Amino acid sequence: MLKTIQPARASAALMLALALFGSGCIDDRALVPPTVDEDDSLPHMDVNGTRLHVTEMGPAGAPLIVFLHGGPGGDHRSYLAWSGLATKYHLIMYDQRGAGLSRREGRATLTVETSVADLAAIIKATRQADEPVVLFTHSWGGSLAAAYIDEDPNRVQGIVMAEPPGFTRAEFEDFFNQALGGISLTEGVDDVLWSSPVLSPEEHARWDYLALAVNRNGGDLGGNDLAHQEPAWRWGAALSYWMPQQIGDFDWTTNLTQVTFPVLWFRSEKNKVTTAEQQGELAKHFPNVEMHLVMGAGHDMLYQKQKDLQPIVEDYLARVTMAVPQ
Repeated sequence: MLKTIQPARASAALMLALALFGSGCIDDRALVPPTVDEDDSLPHMDVNGTRLHVTEMGPAGAPLIVFLHGGPGGDHRSYLAWSGLATKYHLIMYDQRGAGLSRREGRATLTVETSVADLAAIIKATRQADEPVVLFTHSWGGSLAAAYIDEDPNRVQGIVMAEPPGFTRAEFEDFFNQALGGISLTEGVDDVLWSSPVLSPEEHARWDYLALAVNRNGGDLGGNDLAHQEPAWRWGAALSYWMPQQIGDFDWTTNLTQVTFPVLWFRSEKNKVTTAEQQGELAKHFPNVEMHLVMGAGHDMLYQKQKDLQPIVEDYLARVTMAVPQ
């Protein structure tokens, strides 16, 4: 989901920061894994003026499945549970600009527009010819997918959605107001922490660490199993804060009615943040949606219930890509 660090939680995070960093004896960058700029051995791709952490699997030239993680600010680590699809499909899993193990960026480039351009560049770089493209998305990733295909609905041949928060400014505001008790789309930690358009690597690492801690200890509104949370490398705090601050007004639904393929849509039983009614309203933007209720799971259902969902996903992928099941 599109979210920022909430003020009440940020206060606790700041207290933690004082305890951890007050003495100045901790190397901040040691708190989080190195990025692609700090570790050349990490698989990466240079596109659109940035360097992204990318996991690529499966035969080149097969139908291309591009995974879009949530956030903004998450990473693709939990998607590795879907690696079995690589026997039939060409998989691209990547950490979005400013997130995960991808390059840290300044405020100017952390926008929806650059994220959409990054996605277009990745598809162009990895698609061999005219093979089908399917976007496999979770939460905020579904919103990013909508922004991408709203520019041209013929860009892809399928989408997997899992509880996107919305596709318009009004839907996002309703999501925050109704589900999170009035938290604003652009509300986050005190602006004084983010007044500089460029953070030092040490500052980035410090807030990445705190942001991940806050997000992983933020209660169970998402209905997730906190004892078995989906794995993550790093939360991109700068992206999580700056993108909502700069997003402005938007409507990514203008051309969604022109989508000709069915959209595979998952919603979870236990998620208290978004309701069945909200997800149903969002689904109405598409002409043809195959809605599945995932029982016994929360928002992290793609990870928690991966084995149960894989047959559904495989059937869908075979249909929209015209792949022959093996």
